[in-house]
Amino acid sequence: MSIELSPILRVRAASEAAFGTDETGSLGNFVDVPFRTDSVTWTTDREMLDPMTGKQRIDDFDFKIPGWRRGTLTMTHNLAPTGTAAADGVTAVQSALGLLLKIGMGGESLDTGDLTASSSAADIVNVVTGTNSMSLGNAIGIERASDSRYEMRTIQSGVGSTAIVTKMDLSAAAPDPVDAYASATYYLTSNPAESAQFIVEGAEADDGWLLMGCQLDSIAIDTTLGQIPTITLSWKCAGYLLAAETAGSIGGATAATITNYSPIIAEGDFIVRRTTTGSTLPSPTCMASITINFGLTYNEVPCPSGVNGIARYRRVRSVPVASVTYQTYYEDDQAWDDQNDKEPRAITWQMGTTPGESVMLEWPNAQVVNPQRVDGGGIASQSIACEGHEDAEVTGTATDATESAFRIHFG
Repeated sequence: MSIELSPILRVRAASEAAFGTDETGSLGNFVDVPFRTDSVTWTTDREMLDPMTGKQRIDDFDFKIPGWRRGTLTMTHNLAPTGTAAADGVTAVQSALGLLLKIGMGGESLDTGDLTASSSAADIVNVVTGTNSMSLGNAIGIERASDSRYEMRTIQSGVGSTAIVTKMDLSAAAPDPVDAYASATYYLTSNPAESAQFIVEGAEADDGWLLMGCQLDSIAIDTTLGQIPTITLSWKCAGYLLAAETAGSIGGATAATITNYSPIIAEGDFIVRRTTTGSTLPSPTCMASITINFGLTYNEVPCPSGVNGIARYRRVRSVPVASVTYQTYYEDDQAWDDQNDKEPRAITWQMGTTPGESVMLEWPNAQVVNPQRVDGGGIASQSIACEGHEDAEVTGTATDATESAFRIHFG
């Protein structure tokens, strides 16, 4: 008998071809998932059912009947860019975290970079190719000429042409010719159809678990300044198999192969733009702290012929789906005016200042619902709570990508 250590784990994930069906016959479809040490929690949930048969002796009772196999998996990941800069002719790549976000949020767009052309403006990036290599609602990134600092902006219009229009100005017109970097963008859809499958392994040969028919149960993002930003994903799973029951061989964790993974620290530009001012770039907000909340909710679709009584998970209405509260120093009462006037704000939080090493969180249409004057360690401050609404600025045909109330851009 060997005594193994609890934190030694390997987690792999795949998108299921069929809900709750063992995919381990093709282990090559699984990718290694980077997670933070000691953050993985796998809990089985199997109700033991009492037949309640009448007995004739005082201490006699039935052995319970095992019910459906279900469970939950929780992991914390670094909110890490891919490390791959999608420069001219390069397509943004999907990371393991990107795969999980695609399944949980519903939408993914991997754009291809271009090259800037002459005569750009602060809100118009002229590009050489422009043949639908970038998508509405995705981000475009430019290294500014003055100091090479990387700026990401959401694309408002111009896709398919050589003039990409951004929702918010760059600090200056894009120089040329330089790379116009593309992003891997994750957005909310109304009816995500994918489900996840996970292999969770410890060091023992029979310490392997296949979690099937999994969908996102909760999401939490922590971007404490100066620390590595993290994202915690909790999954509810319709079924599980033990190592001895799977089609492919699992258990006994071997070395993981981690790709497209480059952690950063939480620093960069937090920008709050009042959308009635157009694309004008405001000064970055000196944000001291931020709290991010999600209302993303999936309910099971009951079915007697499903996987342990579940046909699939279906996203249901739960608003606001994304909200944000940030604290900054007190400068004026604009937040209270915006609350009174229902003035929308577009909020972006770009962490990272180089291509391929940046991530931008976006609430494209946020309403101020609760501004408060607070003490910020002796500094007069304000806490501003906002609720995220669907994007109202991206033009063109309305789609989940263009109207998403929250986006994550890796660029």
